Amino acid sequence: MAEPGKQRASLWWQNPWVLTAFILASATPILFVTLPPLTDYFGHMGRYRVELGLATSPELQRNWDFHWALIANLGVDLLIVPLANIFGLERAIWIVALVLPPFLAWGFVRAAKATHGAVPAVAIATFPLALAYPYQYGFVNYWLGLGIAFHVYAFWRQIERPSRLHMAGFAAVSLALWICHIFAWGVMCVLVGCTELARFWNAGERNPLKMAWHGIARAWPLMLPLLLTAIWRTHGEGATTLGWFRWEHKFLSFIYTLRDQSQWLDIGSLIYIVLLIYSGIRSSNGRIDRGLGAAAAAFFVIAIIFPFQLFGSAYADARVWPVLMMVGLLAIRFEPDSGTISRAVAACSALIFVARITVSTLGFVQYEADNNRHLLALDHVARGSRVAVIARYPCPALWRRWRIEHMGSIALLRRDAFVNSQWDVPGAQLLRPLAARGTDWNADPSQFLGGRVCENDMHAEFRDRIKDIPRDRFDYVWLLDIPTRPLPAYPGLKPLYWDERTVLYALEKGSAL
Repeated sequence: MAEPGKQRASLWWQNPWVLTAFILASATPILFVTLPPLTDYFGHMGRYRVELGLATSPELQRNWDFHWALIANLGVDLLIVPLANIFGLERAIWIVALVLPPFLAWGFVRAAKATHGAVPAVAIATFPLALAYPYQYGFVNYWLGLGIAFHVYAFWRQIERPSRLHMAGFAAVSLALWICHIFAWGVMCVLVGCTELARFWNAGERNPLKMAWHGIARAWPLMLPLLLTAIWRTHGEGATTLGWFRWEHKFLSFIYTLRDQSQWLDIGSLIYIVLLIYSGIRSSNGRIDRGLGAAAAAFFVIAIIFPFQLFGSAYADARVWPVLMMVGLLAIRFEPDSGTISRAVAACSALIFVARITVSTLGFVQYEADNNRHLLALDHVARGSRVAVIARYPCPALWRRWRIEHMGSIALLRRDAFVNSQWDVPGAQLLRPLAARGTDWNADPSQFLGGRVCENDMHAEFRDRIKDIPRDRFDYVWLLDIPTRPLPAYPGLKPLYWDERTVLYALEKGSAL
């Protein structure tokens, strides 16, 4: 057996300074951008502008409606209010994107330590998941809630006998987490519920009904939001649920768990995580915490059962795969902590994390340069005007996305303009687009082309779409992610700005398209 001093020195992955460095490193890609290139986040930025400025902006009042309501998807919408008052809106938007990955990674460390008594080597492998595909796609309310869920779980795990004060605190936090995002609240409930079942199993209880009863008796404060869910769904008729058992989508969403910049690196990292979990289960040196192990199994079932869209939130099943990987890794430790397996796991996991952060940062730097060129078009957009946005899917579908699907909403953020790329989902969104109501150009997904077209027939597809734009509702047409050589000419449209992939046209009133 190694001497205590040598063993402590060898466990570098348990050193608080090393862990802090890894946690903070997860924010590196955002340090090199001004507007975080997270796909849906561009759309959320526009909503924040309306949320904060509607009362004082006549331009916004002409085109938008916003009313606060109690829905289970308000995390950053609420947080952005004080942050914007302190730092300004765009800086607050940047701060949120910067903080979310480290906050979640810190939750991993706390949950691992609360579960195993010390941070096992496998926990290092969770850090890339702090920037998993749901974060890259801009699901910021969910990602904030997920971080809170892991921190709450760590607190819960550390308390053997909750006092009344503890129970009151957990009740309040569970209500707040539900308001942040209902899926994150569900994650917390699964983590705590499975841990409580395992607690009674370890104590020798084998009667499922008694185990469930004891679990409810201990964890009932976490279930108070069930009442809010019933009230919300009663008035949430627009927040639809659809897309059950789309097996091809489920498989792709699993493959996309770490999708970011490099297909080989992203899929290779996922394979490494899966093999690591498998090794923890099969190896004689692997130890599985029963509570987190049961939670991982539960998340697998949930990922299979969940539909594509639940309560108005798309990619509902896709959001579960990263959680399954997180929990599966956190459930494992290899013994002894200072053994060869633990050292190898820690070293390989650290190298993969550093490689991923480096590649992601380089990709974000390129996004920043490309997006800044596209956004120069806004210099030609009058404040309070109306912009018809058309965004093209990449063809062929590239692993590294350009992330321009909701970039048109930056015209709302910076020019108080109306754009057709915001969501209009009663019961799931607080924002209502007004300027093009009664047409097919009022809200998402009207900014997309009908099909995924390639270079040869792309301009014909755009021409057909442009003919459908209601001329009395818009002042500009902004085409995103198309080649502009030669610059496409359309009747009734005057080009004001163009670069290699973007064109802004003024819509000439009274002319035929």
